[in-house]
Amino acid sequence: MRYVSRGLAAFMIALVAALSALAEPPTPSPQAYRDGLHWLPDLPYGDHPRQRMDIYLPSVTQGAPVIAMVHGGAWRFGDKRHRAVVKHKLAHWSSKGFIFASINYRLLPDADPSVQRDDIARALAHLQTTVGQLGGDAERLILMGHSAGGHLAALLAARPDIAYAAGATPWRATIVLDSAAVDLETLMGAPHAKLYDAAFGDEPKHWQRLSPLRQLQPNASDFLLICSQRRDNACPAAQRFATAAEAAGSHAEVSPQPYTHTGINARLGQANAYTSAVDAFIQRQLSGSDKR
Repeated sequence: MRYVSRGLAAFMIALVAALSALAEPPTPSPQAYRDGLHWLPDLPYGDHPRQRMDIYLPSVTQGAPVIAMVHGGAWRFGDKRHRAVVKHKLAHWSSKGFIFASINYRLLPDADPSVQRDDIARALAHLQTTVGQLGGDAERLILMGHSAGGHLAALLAARPDIAYAAGATPWRATIVLDSAAVDLETLMGAPHAKLYDAAFGDEPKHWQRLSPLRQLQPNASDFLLICSQRRDNACPAAQRFATAAEAAGSHAEVSPQPYTHTGINARLGQANAYTSAVDAFIQRQLSGSDKR
């Protein structure tokens, strides 16, 4: 009887190990890109054609930190391979040994901003899993977004429990590139462009639910908010959000820049003081010196 029990136990252990191996996703096979980089193009994180991301890999991925970029486009347009989204950022941070991911998500009118936020949560979880398979450091991740993408990144970072429920793990910080929608209620309560009505409607309760400032929780990410000094509402919104984030226990910085809304996106990664300021914030976050 003892031998039967031992044999059954050994069989069950082997069965569990086999089933676990089957459940693990296969390790992806990167393709050659250019300039010594490799990539995983159009990696799916869902069934919809827009639920795709590109992951660009440096020559050495072991222990590599990660930047996850969310494009803008008024919640209705945009693409992960747009020149302003990728070109200078990829060149700059890949040269520093970062893995760089650019994320697509579903768009209006098929998906409202809450669904888009949930897409980013799923993408982040899948990205972290993939990075881990490739030897990168999924915990040393910076989430970044421009314009509408900045709003979505901030909305998710304000409520990281949504990302955790999708399978993501904590990331180091979130960088918002010029989004006045971080304080959505103030934005919608003042004269504003029609594109915001298409995204957020006219119900104040809906604005509250989709306002990163209103959704801030004590376990929110740390933040760097870049704002264009050429826009009337961007820097005041960034400052209000930063004040609220600090009150909730996060570390938040505001960095006004002399560029246009488009320039905030396109010039990041070029050799300028703006890129140096973002680099400094990222390095402080990765080293833990900004953590409380």
